[in-house]
Parts: sequence; C-alpha cells; structure tokens
Amino acid sequence: MSVTEGAEIWSESYLTALRTRMIHIKINHPKLLKVGLALVGWTMYGLFFASQNYIRQVSSNRPANWSNDLVVWMTCGSSWALLTPVILFFARHFPPNRRNWLRTLAIHLPAAVLFSLVQLAVYTGLRLVLHGKSLTYSNLVADELHSGVLVYFAILGVSYVVTYLFSSESYDSDIATTDVSASSNGAGNYESAIHTTPGNGFQMVRENGA
Repeated sequence: MSVTEGAEIWSESYLTALRTRMIHIKINHPKLLKVGLALVGWTMYGLFFASQNYIRQVSSNRPANWSNDLVVWMTCGSSWALLTPVILFFARHFPPNRRNWLRTLAIHLPAAVLFSLVQLAVYTGLRLVLHGKSLTYSNLVADELHSGVLVYFAILGVSYVVTYLFSSESYDSDIATTDVSASSNGAGNYESAIHTTPGNGFQMVRENGA
C-alpha cells in the first residue's frame, strides 16, 4: 500500500469518526452542538473580516489598528449570533422545495431584509453600550443592508449543509459507500475495513489477503 493510499484511508477514517461523534452529540446534546457551531462560526467570521480589513489598511499605507478592527467585527459577529436562533427557526420551518421554491423565496427575501435591518440595530446598540461608540443607523443601513441580506442567505445555506452532513441518513449512505469501496479493494494484497463508534472514534484494521 502506497503512502498516498494510506493517507487517503486515514483521512476517510478520521472524517467518518468525526461525523460519528458529531451525530452522537447531535442526538444526545442537540442544543450544545448548535451553540458550539454558532460560536465557532461567528468567531471565525469576526476574525476573518477583521484580518481582511487590517491587511487592506496595511497594504494601502493607511493607519492600521488591529484591536479596533477586531472589536468592530467581533461585535458584528456577536450581533448576528444573537439573531441566529431565530434565523434557524425560519430555516427549519421554510426549507427549500423544488415545487414551492417561489413561495420559499417570497418568505426568505423579505425576512433577509428584515433581519439585516434588525442586525444593524443590534450592532449599533452593542457598540454604544459596550464601547461608547455612537453610530448613525441610517448610514449603516445605506452601507451594509445588502451585505446583511447576503449573510442571512449564507446562514440558511450553512444550516442546510450542516443538517445534511450530520444527518443519520447521510451518514448511513456514506458508510454503505465506504463498505462497497472496501470490498472492491479487497482483491489486492490488503483488505481495509473502518470501524467507527461514538465511543472510541475510529479503528482501522488491515489484514493480509490470502
């Protein structure tokens, strides 16, 4: 077995074990999983855009202030985090449907505008209360309303992807595919089988073929 093949098997085993663990958490601690993913996601959001703004300032020879950029974008991420549970409620109750996609779009488009406006209001309030910074709401709406609409639909997309990836149906389908692949590779010198359980992560067993 080559190093590349071994690395591929290891990575597949690791990802399968990770998904098994996530499904286990989803079944037994669904609220914990949702809160954890939301916190990680919005923290990454804040760090990503703070670093982008900082690099832009440095590259254009403008005064750069990392701490200020971090405060601005982490506050923005926090305001979206506060609204995420309500947005996820909309995502669950109005999922995309091929037959009724126009109805779904007619619901989510106004909701995106509404949540964008609310997020800007929450952000303005947080900046005032936490940092003593007074912002003009109308200017924020003119500058950031459309970005907020995109963020809303990004939240919907991520929620649907996460729901699919950590669903038991998707997991069972992948396990079946892995078993078929392992069986087809058994004609070589090695037979590979991946055993995953929520308790022990993964264990890869390789046996010499006859």
